[in-house]
Amino acid sequence: MKFIVAILVYFVCSSALWAQLNCKKLTNEKDDQITQCFHKNGQVATIETWDKDRRMGKIVGLDATGKQLFYYNLRSFGGHASVAVRYFSNGQVQRVDYSDAPDGGIQFYRSTVIFDEHGKQLDFHETNYPFELLTAPQKTPPPAPKQQEVATCAVLFKNYFALENTTSTKVEVRVVEVRPNTPMSVATLYQLKPNETLVFDTIITAQLPLTDRKYMVELVHFKKKRKVKKIRIIIPSKLPSTADSKTWLWRIEKDD
Repeated sequence: MKFIVAILVYFVCSSALWAQLNCKKLTNEKDDQITQCFHKNGQVATIETWDKDRRMGKIVGLDATGKQLFYYNLRSFGGHASVAVRYFSNGQVQRVDYSDAPDGGIQFYRSTVIFDEHGKQLDFHETNYPFELLTAPQKTPPPAPKQQEVATCAVLFKNYFALENTTSTKVEVRVVEVRPNTPMSVATLYQLKPNETLVFDTIITAQLPLTDRKYMVELVHFKKKRKVKKIRIIIPSKLPSTADSKTWLWRIEKDD
């Protein structure tokens, strides 16, 4: 009976992610299943990743500026570790309910985190049995206490990585993460609708922007039309930037 309940909890919690309608499903070269949901401004709100057998996974939540709000490891064996996510209408995560329990045991851990519409954490509470849980769940800690001394902090600089499809056709590209001094690389496939812009990653640095692009973008496929027979990927000479942000942009355009 406990096994059946655990399975039901897993499926219910997984399906709760779809309360956020602005989501996309992707796969990478390892056949990992990736679900990205977005804020109204186009920034990623949550990224949920499962291996091809859907046994091990993780979910990361970010606010509309790219700041990480939570991170949980997930699993569908040996009991379960799962989350149920609720969203505001602007795409911001409103509530995260996390559950972790072994198969056939009496131990369990549950936690709930609540945010406002801007990603500020409003509440955090947890319950478990026994009081020292052996499954070592990943917790989202409560807000840190305020420091009595005023310290000078570095200004956070946001590096956005974006794809811009300026054509009137659907395009599929491969984004490859560049890892210096190692033969390993990670690639992800993205599909862009006509005239769609997608921010696929955000990296926070202190005060200054990154000095390199970190990614390579390759054309995989596009739907040929009478007015779009050839396309190309270019890097604009002038990148969008503000005092505290820079957008590393790849633009897909018609090749005349």
